Amino acid sequence: MPHPLKISAISLISFSILGMTAHAEWKVGNLLPEGEEPNSEVDGLYLLAENETGPSVMLGCSDRLGVQAKIYLDGMTQDALAHEPVRNVKTRMVEIDTESTDPKKDVWAYLRTKGQLISVKPWQGKRIYNAAVKGENVGLEIRKIGTVSIAMPAINDDFKTFASTCDATVPKGA
Repeated sequence: MPHPLKISAISLISFSILGMTAHAEWKVGNLLPEGEEPNSEVDGLYLLAENETGPSVMLGCSDRLGVQAKIYLDGMTQDALAHEPVRNVKTRMVEIDTESTDPKKDVWAYLRTKGQLISVKPWQGKRIYNAAVKGENVGLEIRKIGTVSIAMPAINDDFKTFASTCDATVPKGA
């Protein structure tokens, strides 16, 4: 019978390797439910680096958090996105590491049934956004899940549209 620790280590290595899949490109869209009036120009605006097998990164813009990040650990495509009520929210401690920043750890919201992490503090989404701007990989050490590495796609016109529309992405003093 295989040792449980060995099985866990192999699973973690496999998950880390799968997480390095490169994303094709950024796609901009809007998740505002049909017929609902936006409160601002950015209400419902999102930017998705889709990946069917995971992980996928979605950046949103909100007045409260600025840039909010959602990480779909099992993947997400633009066609599969839907505005759904959120149920059974848990939390996970996540350490974010990029090539130009020191690792930093904090709590994220976690939807286990969707395999989705949601940033809850302004700095978290900004760190993911800045890594995308710089073309850096993002490493996530997620408590009770493991290590995930995300290779960000190159900046394209959709990314630029999102950046020019979201006030939180404008450098201070600009």
